[in-house]
Amino acid sequence: MILMQDYYNLRFGYCEDDSESDFIDNINGKLNIHIAKGYEGESEKQYFFLFHNGKFISKSESSLFENIDMIVNSFSNLDYRFSEIAKVLILSLYDREDYSSYEEVSEINTKFSEGYFEANETDDVSDFSPCFFGVGSVTHECDVKINMSTGEIYQTGEKIDNMSDFYGSVDEDETWVIGSSSNRT
Repeated sequence: MILMQDYYNLRFGYCEDDSESDFIDNINGKLNIHIAKGYEGESEKQYFFLFHNGKFISKSESSLFENIDMIVNSFSNLDYRFSEIAKVLILSLYDREDYSSYEEVSEINTKFSEGYFEANETDDVSDFSPCFFGVGSVTHECDVKINMSTGEIYQTGEKIDNMSDFYGSVDEDETWVIGSSSNRT
């Protein structure tokens, strides 16, 4: 059991020309990624936690970038429309930066950089459609402990089964939207 901090929720979706409402209403829940960091005792050894597609991963001294190919492969199986853009969309949402020109992800289709946008979660998607998008959020101080083997979270004596179920248990410090729209060149 170690202290969990910097809890990120990365939620993704796709909007067609006729999509309505805001970004939150257009999220595809099966694509959600939950990421956190943990620190062990006074050694301050850092851990990376990932919950995606029903699987929990705990690694010491790791990062999202080191695990991105595994996530992208599962994205391709969960929703084929994301296969071309998944890597740059995930990394851009997590770091809040346009990754489409980075050499490390150079195989990415340039469609992303041409239509890159930032928005608010409550913006009307019709202003951006058609588009791929991600809604990101972070909570820095969670005040919980996580089991490094099982991913169970303990909050004031209550057990929460996984990082997905933890969503909503703490307030978000920040929320943002990034995406790529073929209408925004």
